[in-house]
Amino acid sequence: MNESSPFHPNLPAHHFGVHVENDMDARRLLYLIEQIGAAKVERSAAKYSAKNPGLKIFVSVLLSHYRVRVPARVYAPVNVPLYRVYLLLHTATARFKLGCSGDWVGRAAQFNCDFELDQSIGISFGGDKASALAAEKMAKKRFHFARADPPACVPYGAYGHKEWFDAIVFEDAMAEISNFNSTRMRDCLCLRMAITHDLRCEETSMSPQTLI
Repeated sequence: MNESSPFHPNLPAHHFGVHVENDMDARRLLYLIEQIGAAKVERSAAKYSAKNPGLKIFVSVLLSHYRVRVPARVYAPVNVPLYRVYLLLHTATARFKLGCSGDWVGRAAQFNCDFELDQSIGISFGGDKASALAAEKMAKKRFHFARADPPACVPYGAYGHKEWFDAIVFEDAMAEISNFNSTRMRDCLCLRMAITHDLRCEETSMSPQTLI
């Protein structure tokens, strides 16, 4: 028996190879499948992943590609908190910021740093805030020996000044957090794609009739 998605009982857990972050994504994907069929969605998702190893296509990209307009009643925002443990890599100083947030893109902007967009990542814990905070705490304790001062560009009001680490432990920290309390590696999203996704969501919320 196929396992259901944690975001919607009518959607398989594999999401047809599409990146599904929350309930809203799940409902929009189901609507798209109703319009064009699961086979087309799976082919497009497979083609995208083949060209972009390790990445999955966003629901919004598929909707735009197939020119499917989702009714407002389907994609209306759902206030479900989603938590990510993030690692923001600042290559100029060979350091990274480690933290946990329900809005890691907004948090990244507060540091006034030119973070590496394709290597800085947010590791998904869904709505499980307790596990996300536990993973963050574990990593800070595990890599305490690599603590570093924040870059000079970081404003004091941004806080989190004791959560910076030497980039030499970046890969190890990412691996341990990705596998924290999970039988498989957790979903990871790079900062560039997260910013793009947030911009698309903002455009959609401002104009419900605009194609996503």
